[in-house]
Amino acid sequence: MTFSISEGMFVEDFFEDGMLHVITLRSTVKRGKIVSVKIPEEIPESVTVIGAKDIPGNNSIEVFGRTMPVLASDFVRYTGEPVLLLAGPVEKTLHEIIDNIEVSYEEETPWTSIKNYSKEQVAEERIIVKGNPEQAMVDAFQIIEGEYTTDTQVNRTIDPHGAFTLYHGKILKVISPTQWPFHVKSTVAGVLGISPRSISVHVPEMSPSLEGKLWYPSLLAAHAALISYKTGKPAKIILRYEENILFTPSGASVYISNKTGINKEGNPVVMDISITADTGAYPILARELLDRVCIASAGVYACKNMRVQGKIILTNTPPAGSYSGLGLAQGFFSIETHTSRISELSQIDTYNWKRANIIRKGRHTVTGDPVVTEVPLEELLSRVVVNSDFQRKRAAYELLRKRRNGIEESPIPYRGIGLATAFQGNSFIGKGEEGATYSVRLRLDKDGSLTIFNSGVSEDGKAAAIWKNTAGEILGIKNENIKLEIAGTEGIPNTGPSTLSRNITIIRKLIERCSQAVKKQRFRHPLPIELSRNIHLPRPIEWKPGIFNGKIFPPLSWVATVVEVEFNATTLEVEVRGIWLCIDAGKILDQKSARKRIEAEVLYALEWASSALEADDILYSEKILSVPPIYIEFFSKSKRNQPGGIEELAMSSVPSALISAISQATGYFLDSIPFSPQSIQRLMEEQ
Repeated sequence: MTFSISEGMFVEDFFEDGMLHVITLRSTVKRGKIVSVKIPEEIPESVTVIGAKDIPGNNSIEVFGRTMPVLASDFVRYTGEPVLLLAGPVEKTLHEIIDNIEVSYEEETPWTSIKNYSKEQVAEERIIVKGNPEQAMVDAFQIIEGEYTTDTQVNRTIDPHGAFTLYHGKILKVISPTQWPFHVKSTVAGVLGISPRSISVHVPEMSPSLEGKLWYPSLLAAHAALISYKTGKPAKIILRYEENILFTPSGASVYISNKTGINKEGNPVVMDISITADTGAYPILARELLDRVCIASAGVYACKNMRVQGKIILTNTPPAGSYSGLGLAQGFFSIETHTSRISELSQIDTYNWKRANIIRKGRHTVTGDPVVTEVPLEELLSRVVVNSDFQRKRAAYELLRKRRNGIEESPIPYRGIGLATAFQGNSFIGKGEEGATYSVRLRLDKDGSLTIFNSGVSEDGKAAAIWKNTAGEILGIKNENIKLEIAGTEGIPNTGPSTLSRNITIIRKLIERCSQAVKKQRFRHPLPIELSRNIHLPRPIEWKPGIFNGKIFPPLSWVATVVEVEFNATTLEVEVRGIWLCIDAGKILDQKSARKRIEAEVLYALEWASSALEADDILYSEKILSVPPIYIEFFSKSKRNQPGGIEELAMSSVPSALISAISQATGYFLDSIPFSPQSIQRLMEEQ
């Protein structure tokens, strides 16, 4: 059988003669024991049914030491958990059969809350202690407390999740829209109980995934592979729209309480922070998420005394956590919203409060790591405040707010403006990849053309263009003479997952080093020249009892963000008038692409902050009325010649700036997202 992959093909475009469609029978209860499964006796011979007992290898998918079943065997832990796979040539027939399969459950009381939970639900714990928080709280001039909730971030990618598998000789080809091709390979090999050498993964065209296609594609690839393995035929699984919304990984729901003691000048002297995060039924990526939310919840501020306690709580909902921001967004929302409240109660304008309290060179981060370089936040704050006319607007809107009596119907909308800061690192910070080595390979051929081999996934093509430019500039080769092998695992070195800005900060750096090595040998050795360069990941942050120490995924990128809004007192709807960001991410390799990426991330952040589930649990309603003007300035005073990540900056700063602006416009302190007219109505009724 001949088989080829063409550029521009999405996973749903793949088709081969004799292909079987694959659909999933899912659990209908949140938590319970599977008592019996009754399959109709008369089903067509062309239909294949696979359950957990039919899996030849391991019935599990593993990510950084945490596992979940490929198919539920005797117990289900969330509504929608896969129980059976059905495959056949006609998809309509499969749905008719699945409607007649009877699964009986012995239901148990589901775990639903991250506020009232049992010890059995606690999957992971962290604690950071700095200074003497108990005594500092006693000595504080004033104590300010707040509780902050960030709801689930739903992943709505343009192209659906899916997988296509077929045998090409003795090799099982796996077409998977994934950010992590080698994870797909190892997962499928483990599930089938065969050698990874018998599996070749190829990544088709895919839209930006917001980290939602990190590990979940491995599950779907295993489902399709099970069918191909059993039948010898091509198999394709494509999730329906509602399945994509309800069952694929979303951002974790997080609840954070912050008790802060301040001195007479309004500066924080102690913080006591408590975090509970919901990663669903299986704590995939839970350790990484908790590390990141603990770090971000302390923000960018100097505070000598601190206690941060974090817990991952299991609930009977689909696995969550793999989404843009991965903990940083939730942590920064809480601390930035909280500090806006502190500045207001201290009667200090937000800008001057932040400027006075941001961490500076010579201080120590929440992890105990000394700050040895200049932190650019003061300059970023100054520039974004000038760009947005923040000080004048904030003072004017505040004066108008104090003059009115609550929210009154008015033909003139109320206005507000908010300010937030954040940072992002690069790659993972936990022990998941401890000891891992990743590599890139380049080949310079006799005709002067260059081929780049790496398993990195460039979802929108922008990273691929940067990779080519990096090699081309060093070797003096035009882009049209540079070929990038289609992402996957066949004949390609393992470059690790394309997530958390690694495409730019790690893979690009490897290509740069490899190109320099090729350049040195270019006129000393005959062509072709083929060289590899490796990277050994640094020692991760270490947790010890009561201690959390280490460097936070350097190099850091920083942002200061302003959001201005109008609030309609009649309809209780919000319109964003403008968003300003000032970013220090080191060397910006492609200004145009970077701006487009930030703009897209801003819109995703607005969607998360202002969208809510409707009654049918599938459709979502946006509360932002229109796409606002977005102003972006890239600024760097440092001599740093390497690029930093930018993908998480908007998600970590826009929501809190938005909520601060809405709080000023309405006169009510909002402390959770997503917001809605209904949430504002409830605040009005309570007061």
